Amino acid sequence: MKKTRLSKPLAILLALIMIMSLLPISALAADAVSAETLDETHIVLTMSGALTGTQGDAAAFTVGGVASVPTVTDVAVSGTMVILTLDATIVSTDTPTVSYTATGTDDLTDGTPVANFSNQAVKNNVTVPALPPTVSSAETLDETHIVLTMSGALTGTQGDAAAFTVGGVASVPTVTDMAVSGTSVTLTLSAAIVSTDTPTVSYTATGMDDLTDGTPVANFSNQAVVNNVAAPSPMASFDEPTELNVTISTNWAFVRQLKIFAYSEKDNAEATPIATAAPGTFSLDPGDYWIEGIMIQGSITYFLGGIKITVDADHTEFILCGCTSIKCGNTGWAEGTDYTKTVAVNNQDNSVTREIQLGAMGKNTTLLALENDTVQVTIIPSEAKKAEGYQETMGRTNPLTSTDTITVNCQGPVGVTFTAPAGSDILVGRQPSTRGGTTPK
Repeated sequence: MKKTRLSKPLAILLALIMIMSLLPISALAADAVSAETLDETHIVLTMSGALTGTQGDAAAFTVGGVASVPTVTDVAVSGTMVILTLDATIVSTDTPTVSYTATGTDDLTDGTPVANFSNQAVKNNVTVPALPPTVSSAETLDETHIVLTMSGALTGTQGDAAAFTVGGVASVPTVTDMAVSGTSVTLTLSAAIVSTDTPTVSYTATGMDDLTDGTPVANFSNQAVVNNVAAPSPMASFDEPTELNVTISTNWAFVRQLKIFAYSEKDNAEATPIATAAPGTFSLDPGDYWIEGIMIQGSITYFLGGIKITVDADHTEFILCGCTSIKCGNTGWAEGTDYTKTVAVNNQDNSVTREIQLGAMGKNTTLLALENDTVQVTIIPSEAKKAEGYQETMGRTNPLTSTDTITVNCQGPVGVTFTAPAGSDILVGRQPSTRGGTTPK
C-alpha cells in the first residue's frame, strides 16, 4: 500500500484539531447569542450555553441607545436566558444595546466565566410609541426661581428662556435664564414673586434648545405653580408717620440761622436744604443730618461751621455751642508757613469724635459743637520751626456750655540758668500740662 506523506503545515493543523476535540465542551465559555426586549422594561439575553445559578449582578450591565437612560435594577438567570429588569422604559423608537463587565459578584458563568461584551444589539419588540415628558409639578424655590419637575429625565443642561412665560404675578416677570438637570427645569425670573401671587407657567417650543428626552416635550399652558414664598413679617404701615419733632437750639448768640441738609448731601454744593430757619423745632425722619450755623450781619453772611447729628427716637434735642476763635499764640507765626493745625471735637467722655467743618468769622477760625463737647487743637510746627527746637503742642477746652476760645502756644526751647552741686543728676525734658500742652521741668 502506497503511503501519502502530508505536508508539514497540514500535519500541524490536523494535530490542533485532534487536541481541540479532546477538550471538554465546558471549557468554552458561553456567550450572548441574541438579545431582545420582552416588554418596555425587560431585556432577555440568550446565551450559547446554559449558565449556573439563578441571578447576576445588576451593576455589571449597562444599557445604551435608550432615550430614558435606564439602569439595570435586577438580573435573573434561567438556563440559557438572562433577563434584565430596567428602571425606565424603552419605546419603539429606541435602538437598545447591552454591555456586560464582570464585577466579581455573581458573575455569569457556566463553569467558565462569561467574557465581558460591549454594545450587544437588542432587537426592539416594543410597539409603544414614545410619549413626551410632561410636567408632574411646579413650585417656587424662592422669590425669583420656579422649578418644574418632569415625568422623565431630560437630555441636555439648558433650554430657551424665551420659550417660557409666567402669569399670575403682579410684578410681571420674564424668564431670564433656565437650567435643566434630569427631571428638574429651573427658571430664573426678572422680578420677584410675593406671597399673594398665584403663578402659572406656560411653554411654547421655539426650535432652539427645546426640552426633550429624545421625544420633544409638548407645549403646555398655565401650569399651576405652588407658591412657597412666605408672607412678609408684620411691620408698621408705611402710612404711619415716621417724623420726629427735633429741637435744635443754640447757646451761641451769633448763630442766627440754621441750614439743615440730609447728610448724604453734605458735599453737594447744589443741594437744597431741608430747612433754612432760626434755631427751633423741626419735623425730621430718623437718620443722619448735616447742620450748618449761619450769621448774617448786614450784607455779609458768615459760615460759622458745620456738624453731623444723628436723629432717632432717643436723640431729638440738640444744643449747639461753639468756638469763636481757634489760633496759634506764637507771635508772628503764620498758618501754612510756620505751622499747621488739626482740630477735633469729642463728646464728653471722648467715646465719639464728631464730624465737623470749620467756619470763619473775619480772621477767626470758628466751629460748631454740641453742649458738653470738648475741642482739641494741635499745633504742628513747620520743619524749619522744628529745627529751632519747637515741638508739636496740643491744647483743649473745658466741656462747652456756650462758647469758648482756644489759643495754643507751640512750645519751644527754654533757656534756664541754675546752680547745682557738683556731681548732681539733672533731668531735662517737658511734662504734660493740665490743659494738654507741655511745660518745662
